[in-house]
Amino acid sequence: MDVFQAGLWSERFQPMYDKLKSLPYSLPAFVLCSKATSSNVKYKNAWLNWKKWEKDNLGFNQFPVSSFLFCLYLRGKVKSCNYNSPASIEFAVYAVSWVHEIAGISSPTESSLVKQVLEASIGKAGARETVFRPRCDYQSCRKIQHPTGFFI
Repeated sequence: MDVFQAGLWSERFQPMYDKLKSLPYSLPAFVLCSKATSSNVKYKNAWLNWKKWEKDNLGFNQFPVSSFLFCLYLRGKVKSCNYNSPASIEFAVYAVSWVHEIAGISSPTESSLVKQVLEASIGKAGARETVFRPRCDYQSCRKIQHPTGFFI
């Protein structure tokens, strides 16, 4: 991932001792071990989706991510998921946060605007059309009562 070229990773470390020379090169893989493999895969895919959207809509990728542009992405994502599930929206937020955390850069997901858009997105994506059913009246309930006296 290109995140290992940005933020704190852009600093070049020249160890003075031979024992330390191999450590900087193994550090990125070690950092990725902080999350489960399945989480890394989901976050990476969500991150790549963001980068594709950014490239398609802006013509370029920028890092760190702009909180305003990320909000536009989330809004479009809610619209495209047909309000089915907030999971993809949450993964997008977690992925962007994760990448910035790895780079040692403050995340746009900490922005109050992103937090509000996330809450609204989850509310919209989790919303289901309410289907009203007529209440069961006493006589109808008596018809489905079990012989032991308990309702079933």
